[in-house]
Amino acid sequence: MIAEVDTDKGVIDVEVFAEGTLDEILIEPGTRVPVGTPLATIRELAEGGAGSGVSPESPRAVPPPSPVRKKPIPTPSSAPSPAAAPSDRLDRMRHAIAAAMTRSKREIPHYYLSTTIDLKRVIVWLDHENESRPPERRLLPGVLLLKAAAMALRKVPELNAVWEDDAVQ
Repeated sequence: MIAEVDTDKGVIDVEVFAEGTLDEILIEPGTRVPVGTPLATIRELAEGGAGSGVSPESPRAVPPPSPVRKKPIPTPSSAPSPAAAPSDRLDRMRHAIAAAMTRSKREIPHYYLSTTIDLKRVIVWLDHENESRPPERRLLPGVLLLKAAAMALRKVPELNAVWEDDAVQ
C-alpha cells in the first residue's frame, strides 16, 4: 500500500504492483488533491530484479484514484496496474462497504426486536402455487416476507422512518 484514499463509500487502499523503491514523496500527508495528481515517484527495478546487475529505470509518477487522506507508506512497489479487473474492483467495494458497516455498528446505537412466526400454511401455499409455474417464474419465500413488510408499512406508515440529525425522519 502506498496510500489510503477517503471516498464517499469508505477508505480505499492504493496499491502498487511492480517492484521498486519509493524515490520521492510529492504530496504532504493529509493534503487533498484532485484525481490524477501524482503522489510519489517510485524507482522501478529493471527486468531481472534486485541483485541481477541491471540498473534501475528512471522514476515514474504514481497517480491516486481520488483525494489523499493519509501519508503515503514507503513500499518496495511501483505504480498501480493500468486497469483493475472487475473482481479487484468488486473486492475493494466489498472492503469499503464492510468498513462503513463496521463503523456504523460501532458508532450508532442498535436495538433488536424478534418474534417467531409459524409459516407452515404459507409454505404449503407457496409449494402449491409454484407447482404450476415454470422454474424462472416460481416464487421464493423471501418474496412473501417482502410483501408482508410492504403491507405492514401501508398499514402503519410511521414505521417507514430513519433516525437522522438527532430526530426521526
